[in-house]
Amino acid sequence: MAKLHVELVTPERVLLSTQAQEAIVPAHSGLLGVRPGHTPLYAALKPGPLEIKCEDKTLRYFVRGGFVEIGPSQVRILADEAMEPAALNPQAAQQRLAKAQEKLKGMPLGNPEQPGLLAVVEEELALLAMAAH
Repeated sequence: MAKLHVELVTPERVLLSTQAQEAIVPAHSGLLGVRPGHTPLYAALKPGPLEIKCEDKTLRYFVRGGFVEIGPSQVRILADEAMEPAALNPQAAQQRLAKAQEKLKGMPLGNPEQPGLLAVVEEELALLAMAAH
């Protein structure tokens, strides 16, 4: 059976380099399933769960955005930040979410702070969803 070479890279280090059957990547257009023979593609990542399905296990990470480069036999994930589920801190995420939501209350449309706060809300909701599973 054909395999994919999957690399997960953060600005600090190569977090993972392995052979896998499939990678499920949180692209901005939705979850993107990648198997051997996939058409070459570049896509922006959104905050969410990354799954790498190997023969005997599924590896899971939370990514906070970045890019993915896909080829017929390789997937290179260039993540702004990536964490294993055990490293997630739901309490801190809940605090960041509440703080951002509070700042957004009553904020007029067009406020230059709004896009950044909405991005924080999206990231923390995705982190909390992954932490709950």
